[in-house]
Amino acid sequence: MNKKINFIILGVNAFANYETRDMAGSMRIKNLFNPLIHDKDVSISNLIMLDLLSMKYHNNTESTIPGIDCLSIGYKSIFNPLSVIKFLKKGKNFINTHKDKSAKNIIYNYQYPDVRNFLLLIYAKYKGYKIVFDFVEDKKHDFAKTWNEKLHKQFSLAFIKMIPLYTDIIFAISNHLVKEITNVTHNRIPVYILPISVDFKNINYHKQVAAAERTIKIFYGGSFAKKDGLEYLLEAIEILKKKNYNFKLLLSGKAEPADKERIFPQIINNHLIDYKGFLSTDDYFKLLNSVDICCMTRNNSAFANAGFPFKLGEFLAAGKIVIASRIGDVENYLEHKQSAYLVTPESTSEIVEGLMYCIDNLDMLTETMGIKAKLVAEQYFDAKISSKFMLEKCTSI
Repeated sequence: MNKKINFIILGVNAFANYETRDMAGSMRIKNLFNPLIHDKDVSISNLIMLDLLSMKYHNNTESTIPGIDCLSIGYKSIFNPLSVIKFLKKGKNFINTHKDKSAKNIIYNYQYPDVRNFLLLIYAKYKGYKIVFDFVEDKKHDFAKTWNEKLHKQFSLAFIKMIPLYTDIIFAISNHLVKEITNVTHNRIPVYILPISVDFKNINYHKQVAAAERTIKIFYGGSFAKKDGLEYLLEAIEILKKKNYNFKLLLSGKAEPADKERIFPQIINNHLIDYKGFLSTDDYFKLLNSVDICCMTRNNSAFANAGFPFKLGEFLAAGKIVIASRIGDVENYLEHKQSAYLVTPESTSEIVEGLMYCIDNLDMLTETMGIKAKLVAEQYFDAKISSKFMLEKCTSI
């Protein structure tokens, strides 16, 4: 590297010391930048854009990593001019303060341009920063529920049409997104696929004891939104319990109020389901390392097919037997009954068949499918490899 690289991570909380609502986004960015923390030619800071539900962390500057400055900013309402002006001023000051005249300065923006970040991105571009975007979902297919979400979505879709005018490089998590964004940029700026990434330091791979000696632990971890297809897994569990298998379904994650109303009636008072709630990173990986079968049973929506499930990478890296829906890019990485058991999205019957097959052949599959799953994660999703690739491309702009 000929010149120092100075990153401001914009949008998601990667290093601020408080619980984040966007766990997958935070972990994606954290995994990409953790390998760079001790690189003497790289400096990192984090400017977090708060949504209304996270405004209690306004002005939070506490960081989990010494030497990485963080600032959380937000505004109460887009119709509150004073609040918006204060928000923009703090963002502008952070951008000015953290610019390094001896370095290549880069804004690494997680997700879409929107009403919160657009003016700050334009200002940073004016001040000489290179602008980098990291896309993990297709906003066109995102279901906006509240008027605020609908407003943000419309602004995002408008701002992205102008993205070639103020952006230098774009990363995207799936081939679908690469294609969609390339259609917008018309090849005027480089667009690269940057898959999910896993920090293998969190993984404690070990073989489980023989299946006959214990209850089989089936695991789902993540959000409970409609795209996640959890209802199909719950339906499969109800069918499986009639077949006299010795198992327990373990769930972790945080559900939005609407998702709680939809999902929790099937969970509460079900002796076969153990809901762990929202776990810390350490507790989550302890749980993941202890289970037998991991499930990623997303639905067949356009939104689900556009992205790529972040948790799937962790399941594979842990060497687990994985049941996964055939969505998006999944089959580009996984082979049915080799590195994972693949099912048709929204097919409860195939999930049941998969669970029965995996339980009946648990010890054999742990030695074969589990090992191949780990090899897939090492080849495609290792955070060290992804981080190096990202840095090389950012260095070249």
